[in-house]
Amino acid sequence: MNKSVSIRAAQLSDAAEIAHVHIATWRSTYEGIVPKAYLDGLNSEKRVQQWQRMLTQVEPQNATLVATRLRDDGLGEQVIGFVSTGPNRAPNLKSDGELFAIYLLKEHQKKGTGKRLFEAGKNQLRQDGFTSIVLWVLADSPTVQWYEAMGGQRVGEKTEEVGGKPLKEWAYFWPNTRVNGPKTQ
Repeated sequence: MNKSVSIRAAQLSDAAEIAHVHIATWRSTYEGIVPKAYLDGLNSEKRVQQWQRMLTQVEPQNATLVATRLRDDGLGEQVIGFVSTGPNRAPNLKSDGELFAIYLLKEHQKKGTGKRLFEAGKNQLRQDGFTSIVLWVLADSPTVQWYEAMGGQRVGEKTEEVGGKPLKEWAYFWPNTRVNGPKTQ
């Protein structure tokens, strides 16, 4: 587990780094799944503006948390991942809370940080009064296996068009937001 990583509430000043993580992880995770032209066209400036809006016009019970680590030059921290949570947007699914997004830069994966972000998202949902979780993921995403390993049960399916290509998404469900205690090693 990478103990030099901290998780905290996102701040407006994090918008550019969150946007960078968002675009970089889409490109690394969805290469070969989402059309290349769409991934190449992801616009950093627009994504920064979206995150600035989301971080300033927060809806009740929506939250974004960031995973940070000390910069290599020792000057401040760098956002390496994030998780966003809030009320379930799919009324046909029996869940009150939703994990909207969880992204972690590829070079920081498989070190325990993703699990810490997931647990922080669960904890945030619980603190915000939610009792269960749903999360949507592209069916062809390599992260599907990770969500299953984290205990998610596949409960729904839909098709979304991304870059002109219809892509299947699966909904995963966790029946409670109870946070598993820290594991001792």
